[in-house]
Amino acid sequence: IRDRAYTEGNTARAQELYLQARDLGVNDAVLHFNLGNAHARHGQLGLAVASYLRARRLDPRDRDVATNLAWVRQHIQDLELTEDELPLFIAEAAAVVAALTLDQWGIVLIIFLWLTAALIGWGWYREESGNGLRRALRASAAGLVIAAVVTAGRCYHEEVRDEAVVIVAEAEVRSGPAENFPVLFEVHDGLTLNIEGEREGWVRIGLGGEWVGWLPAGSVVSVRLDPERS
Repeated sequence: IRDRAYTEGNTARAQELYLQARDLGVNDAVLHFNLGNAHARHGQLGLAVASYLRARRLDPRDRDVATNLAWVRQHIQDLELTEDELPLFIAEAAAVVAALTLDQWGIVLIIFLWLTAALIGWGWYREESGNGLRRALRASAAGLVIAAVVTAGRCYHEEVRDEAVVIVAEAEVRSGPAENFPVLFEVHDGLTLNIEGEREGWVRIGLGGEWVGWLPAGSVVSVRLDPERS
């Protein structure tokens, strides 16, 4: 029903149904992608970005998600505050890391853990360690370290760090959590930022470096689907 409403051009009804399904606990990449498309159709750039980011976390290899997210981000006002392009070799490494979900990296970690343990056990059982076994053990241990580092980094990025998106046309970032504090700079619909703290209806945001300040909590939405702020 949801998809039929969207394909028939009734994006308002489709958006309503997608939101109902999400609020009922449906956490599916296709749902978030379609909801992002509906938000984009209505010019809601921030909500579209948040939905695409949720879809990307669940299905990082989906090219349609990446394409639509990039297209929406090209239309936000704060292009100068978005992340700079990475050097080619770093971008390629980041693409490899992003190709798997957090759960999939957890499986890779477990595989390398068992493989390393098995090689150690085999060497202990044989009471010897030839060149081949030592090379295999070094390779497995290296894979284990890499998988552990990547899994820990992804866990921090997705489960600990609170990534959020601005969902209002314009918001003033202030030096403190109240209207009487000076305005430091402004942010606009669709900008992705980090939430570094909360206080009485305000959130402390960071964009890297000295770009920090306070915003009304209602001007952003968390990418992580927390029940209190989704």
